Amino acid sequence: MDEQAATLERFRVHELIGHYVDALNHRDWDSYADLWTEDCIFEMQVAESDLAVSDQMTTTQKPIGVRTERRAGILGLVSTYNRYPWLFQTPSGVVVTLDGDRSARIRHILQVTSSAIYLIGICYDRATKGEDGKWRLAHRDYRPSYWEARESMPGFVTRSLPDMGYLSRP
Repeated sequence: MDEQAATLERFRVHELIGHYVDALNHRDWDSYADLWTEDCIFEMQVAESDLAVSDQMTTTQKPIGVRTERRAGILGLVSTYNRYPWLFQTPSGVVVTLDGDRSARIRHILQVTSSAIYLIGICYDRATKGEDGKWRLAHRDYRPSYWEARESMPGFVTRSLPDMGYLSRP
């Protein structure tokens, strides 16, 4: 692959992360599901936790490790986001490394902020390019460095999600 083609593919993989948080932040679960391979894996590894690793987020009050497999498992995990009036994920510092024409590694900082929790850590992702030419996440290994449980927020909720009209906004 020449440098121009490699740059374009890295951009497409980088854009995958943008689509990921956009779909998740808007709770557009159909779009979100299409960003994962069918046989994907999601892990959140917490170094300082005395709780067993689970396939569900069973508490936000203390750090817990999570591991789930397959697209349906990940959708089950994020479906709990619907109980929060707001929850946002914000990526930054996205770095993409191509491993051939159909595989890429991605690492970036990810902040997760909601009315109940604040996390910041690093994602180590693997993406694969499908037969349809679309990049999808095959494996996410999120390693939070900071975990803060929140009983309540001092501010006011001014917009509840989902807002399914978001695609028509400028």
